Amino acid sequence: MRFSDLKLFGGYLRHNINKISILVALTFSYAIFEGASIGALLPLLQFVDSSNSLEGQYWDILKFVYNSFGLQMTFLTLLLGVLLLFIVRQILGYLRSSYKLKIRFDFVTRLRDEVFNNVINTDLNYFNNKKTGNLVNTLTIEADKSGSGLFVAIESLNVLLIIAVYMVLLLSISWQMTIVAVIIVVMASMAMSYNLKKSKKYGVEVVDSNNELNNFIVEILSAIRLVKTTATEENEAKQLHRIASNNSNANYRFGINGVGIVTIFEGILFVTILFIFYISIEVLNMTIASLAVFMLIMVRMAPFAQSINNYRHELSGHIASLRNISEINHETKYWRKIVNGSKPFENFENNIEVKNVDFFYNPPDYVLKGINISIPKGKMLAIVGSSGSGKSTLMDLLLRFYDVSSGSILIDGVDIKEFDINSFRRSIGLVSQDVFLFNDTVAANIAYGLDNLSEEQIIEAANISHAHEFIVALPEKYNTILGDRGVKLSGGQRQRLALARAIVRKPLILILDEATSALDTESERLIQDSLSKLSSNHTIIAIAHRLSTIEHADKIIVMEDGVVVEEGNHHELIVKGGHYSKYHNLQFNK
Repeated sequence: MRFSDLKLFGGYLRHNINKISILVALTFSYAIFEGASIGALLPLLQFVDSSNSLEGQYWDILKFVYNSFGLQMTFLTLLLGVLLLFIVRQILGYLRSSYKLKIRFDFVTRLRDEVFNNVINTDLNYFNNKKTGNLVNTLTIEADKSGSGLFVAIESLNVLLIIAVYMVLLLSISWQMTIVAVIIVVMASMAMSYNLKKSKKYGVEVVDSNNELNNFIVEILSAIRLVKTTATEENEAKQLHRIASNNSNANYRFGINGVGIVTIFEGILFVTILFIFYISIEVLNMTIASLAVFMLIMVRMAPFAQSINNYRHELSGHIASLRNISEINHETKYWRKIVNGSKPFENFENNIEVKNVDFFYNPPDYVLKGINISIPKGKMLAIVGSSGSGKSTLMDLLLRFYDVSSGSILIDGVDIKEFDINSFRRSIGLVSQDVFLFNDTVAANIAYGLDNLSEEQIIEAANISHAHEFIVALPEKYNTILGDRGVKLSGGQRQRLALARAIVRKPLILILDEATSALDTESERLIQDSLSKLSSNHTIIAIAHRLSTIEHADKIIVMEDGVVVEEGNHHELIVKGGHYSKYHNLQFNK
């Protein structure tokens, strides 16, 4: 186990020191009563066997305890004493098991919280370089297995404590036989180091195959319309079978290796018990009572001794899951380049200004070069241009999904990097071409991210976006469940619902990123009407391919290859006869 793995375990233990302390106390108490309930059998058997003298350390302890409570030592009171010890041990065992489970599932929850918070708060660029299936697998399967890893690590320490108590009992009965048994068991454990190395290897294979399986399932379910359109269901089913088979084989190899460890150790343990039985009778001449208790302790200790090897096997596999989580946490922190500002953003008075902005993902390949734009408050700016000209990237910079490579974006002369990101983004409403709707009610989708919105506020936003008309026609109106990604709605309806979601936030800036490019004529007209109602109270930035939606914009800029090549209003650009005029003529067949 690497230091980073220990650090992750240690971090959890520090945050749960009270629970760990209680667990250790319960385990210690359980071990003491476990030993006492078994150790008490020796004087009980000696009491039954009249040939034994009732002397020795066990009898001295019993006489002291019984005299302290004013009890006579009879066969019945000895039996009741053993029963009492057993009952207390069972109660402690139940409490101990409950705490173990609590710690395990708390650890799983903490890991999922940590990974999810790191992922959700990292920069958008991270998601361009990471497969969603890997993240799903980490948050579900690997977090659970890592929780099992902590459970195993803690239980190993607890088991060692219980074994220590057994060893004290065995040594008190026959130190010679105890030493022989320990030597044999230690040698057996060392002999299985090869199998444990294979456990680590198979554990990594299981994590990799889990990632591949989750990636495939997430990707295919996301592309289900394409799969059906291209009639490739059979091909995808065969692909899933191949990946699922690899996953099953990886889990089988890990599991069967563990079975091998158990089988070998059980065989060695059985031979050890037979050997001890022979030596104790033929060489050491132990009494039947002492031998019976010694063998009972060995039998009771055997599952705990075997579990140590099982835990070593499991932990070898779970380490791979733990490392997967550690890597995700490290990656998300590495990709977090956007530095949050401290100044709350509440309003602005004058304008948004883009000054000499350059941007590239990989230098020196510029996506934007020398962009200069001024957007007065309460006005509408439209951005047009061919695909790949940098329009959406410019909006990503305004939203601080990325930071400019050089230059600055200012609001009332203040660089947006100085603003608190959350307060700044809450002042922006975004409606994109690819609308995402949750499998929830209409009202919940409109109110997403906002608490305590009244029904009147939701309906008002729906009215402004012309969504109210189709919403009230739905079976449950605003309480209608929309299905996965809003599958029950048409494209135009989804766009109007997304616009309502943006409007209800009362944004200072409204960004429409090609929000009308795939709409029918009626939906486009309704969106245009909504924009005209909003234009007096909001600063609107609209990226559009369909020029009919932006003809009334206060200013239009045309972008090509990452630079602004034209700007003006609709009439000025038509008269100019440049790029905008060409686009207009192509769309209206002039």
